[in-house]
Parts: sequence; C-alpha cells; structure tokens
Amino acid sequence: MVRYLIVITVALGAGACSRCDPPDDEAQINEMIKAAAKHAGDHNIKELMRLTTEEVIIWPGNRNRQTIRGILFVAFRNYGQFTVHYPRPTITVDPNLPFAEVSMPFIIVRSGQKLPALTEVLDDPQNWIEELGYVADLYLLKLWLTKESGEWLVNKAHLKGSRSVDQIRSR
Repeated sequence: MVRYLIVITVALGAGACSRCDPPDDEAQINEMIKAAAKHAGDHNIKELMRLTTEEVIIWPGNRNRQTIRGILFVAFRNYGQFTVHYPRPTITVDPNLPFAEVSMPFIIVRSGQKLPALTEVLDDPQNWIEELGYVADLYLLKLWLTKESGEWLVNKAHLKGSRSVDQIRSR
C-alpha cells in the first residue's frame, strides 16, 4: 500500500541543536513525523529512507528497503503534487528501551483538492477521522520506532486502508 510508505513519510528524523536541551522523545518523534510528511510531499525518497533502519520492513507484504524505494517512486508518479494531513499522533515511548510505537490516521491530498477546515479537531484524532471521512479515504499508520545514535528511526510499519500497492500499480 503506497500511502503508508509515503507517510514514512509520516515519520521520522530530527535532531536537537547543540546549544539546546535535547527534546523529549515524544517531541522529537512529532518533529520526525512532520519532516517525513514534508519529504513525501517533496517526493524526496532519499530523505524518507534516511528515516528508517537498514532492516526496515513494511506490512502488509513484508516489504524491504529496496521494494519500498520502488513503491515510493510509483506512488509519487501516481499522485503528482500532494500534501499529507494527519491529526496529533498517538505516541507511546518505552521508558526502559529505545523503542516507541506511533499510531496515526492520515490522508494524502492532491493539489487542488478542497478540504474542510480542521484546525479545531487536530488534537482529537477521532473527530478528525469523522470530519474527513466524508471527503477523503482515510488510512491508519502504525509505526514501530527504534532509537539509534540519538535519532528515532522506523524499524517496522503497518498500514490499514482502502488501497493496496497492487491496486496502485495497476492504474
């Protein structure tokens, strides 16, 4: 499924400045998600892949790094110009391990597509889903992150949604 790969796009890799206190894990993960969404909109596969571990696996389909790159290429060609939209993600950081889980709904909006104003529901994922369910296909992305050298990286991802990679490729 192409959309979840784009969102890995929607997840991952920001650092702290050397003169600042390091951000807490949840803040760092939120910044990584924001950066990933931007990289996806910019069609920047190289930067998206920097946000993953070498062993990254994406489900369904148990797809590895090489396959992910190809799927992103096809997805970006298919969608053209777009932006990724999502409400506040649910983030759970393990206090004893360099491990975190992220759950978040998201949509991909092609340039020119109109959306309702959603600023009031950004902190309420359930209302966000209800509002957008009328105008867009919604997807749920679940990420398993690992902290390596001070950076959170996607190690595994799973997408639930209405399109599969094979449906996108056959268009």
